[in-house]
Amino acid sequence: MAVTAEFSLDEVTGQIEQVDAATDRLLAGVGKLTEADAARPSLCPGWTAGHVLTHIARNADGLRRGAEGGRRGEPAPMYDSMEARNRDIEAGAGRPMRELAADVTESALALRGTWSAMTAADWAHDMLHPRAGLVPLRDTPDMRLGETLIHHVDLAGDYLPSDWPASFVTDILSSAAGELAGRLPDGTSAGLRATDTGMSVSGGTGAERVIVSGPAWALACWLVGRPGPAVGALSVTGGELPMLKSRP
Repeated sequence: MAVTAEFSLDEVTGQIEQVDAATDRLLAGVGKLTEADAARPSLCPGWTAGHVLTHIARNADGLRRGAEGGRRGEPAPMYDSMEARNRDIEAGAGRPMRELAADVTESALALRGTWSAMTAADWAHDMLHPRAGLVPLRDTPDMRLGETLIHHVDLAGDYLPSDWPASFVTDILSSAAGELAGRLPDGTSAGLRATDTGMSVSGGTGAERVIVSGPAWALACWLVGRPGPAVGALSVTGGELPMLKSRP
């Protein structure tokens, strides 16, 4: 089995602490949702809040499955297949809110328990991701953090992208530097300017150049494919707000 390069266990521990904080806030928000909320639309096209909550729970199960494989010394798959993952989400989306909330809570706590028992040697292994192939287990807390924070916003409740931790927003903008050129429409180049932090990113080689400005959280929201909550906070010169391709 492949193992990852050397890494800092303290860094992994710090990421898990961030996941725990984000999870606690998510669970507090889920506890306020009503039965009617389960069927209302989310910010994910075609998904209700029930779909989002089921996905969050199955994501926790998948990461726990991968972590348990690492503890056994074998690369366990996160899901049996993408088709199985999608079927599980559809099957669970229509449940009553009390069942959805319990599922999200129990799966998150189970993942937390598995991670807490892992050693440095366990974290040095990989798991099988359905799209990315072998993924270092040490990267999975960061993956879970993104899932938790972004999908909390997707529930379209009182948790907003402006509530995201500054470090999370900075990481998204930093990643954009290497991704932006490949995500812009053909023939377009863009410059991103965070009006609150001063951070700037540019990409693309097209003749049409647009400048997108706004608070860092709004730029991050647009970059992760959630332009709706960000549109009112962004200003665009040189054209319209580009429709980005999916993140690699």
